Amino acid sequence: MSLETWEKNRWIDTHSPTDSEITALIETAEHAINQADSLVGLSSAWKMKMAYDAILCCARACLFKSGYRASRTGDHYREIQSLELTIGIGAETIDVLDSFRQRRNAATYESFEIISEEEALHTLNEAKELLMKVKSWLDR
Repeated sequence: MSLETWEKNRWIDTHSPTDSEITALIETAEHAINQADSLVGLSSAWKMKMAYDAILCCARACLFKSGYRASRTGDHYREIQSLELTIGIGAETIDVLDSFRQRRNAATYESFEIISEEEALHTLNEAKELLMKVKSWLDR
């Protein structure tokens, strides 16, 4: 599948981003990661939420840079899945990132208490790794 096929399916729309839009997304991801990593007393759920938000910002920046945006506001699933088509993230990693989406949803709509510190740190580490890959891709 390709981004063009996604557009035909109306999962994404064309978008002509400004450089400042992409920069703002990356800066937001960096800030979220730094806060999740350094705030003392931050709950596991909030740490995971901040790391997940960083992942979304990274995915959105890649989609924007590729000339598209999710056709529906808040379409986190498509944004995460698009990483395979934009920067070549493998299916296994996409599955891990999507599991964070599902857990964040459960925590938001059921109970924050379901997120362990280990799960939060795993999300944070994946966010850091993704941010490095995205920045490298954007620099090329």
